[in-house]
Amino acid sequence: GESELARRRFETRLGYGFGVFGDRFTATPGVGLGLSDDHREYRLGWELGLVPGGPMSMAFDLSGVRREAASDEGAAPEHVLMLQGQVRW
Repeated sequence: GESELARRRFETRLGYGFGVFGDRFTATPGVGLGLSDDHREYRLGWELGLVPGGPMSMAFDLSGVRREAASDEGAAPEHVLMLQGQVRW
């Protein structure tokens, strides 16, 4: 199998949340960078989450990702659009 050292990855994200919809939700635009031996990832996204305060939590995240191969200079980059949702009660 592949060792943990061979699968290492660095990932960082930066975002800033602010109140929307009467401060019942938090909107968080953000950017991210992921680096590994295999590829580089650039992320641009927007998260909308219910402000905590009750028994339920909810969050939705829309992100665009560009992934470039680190070793193959001629390879075309991959582009991904992701929508993720999470509800807890």
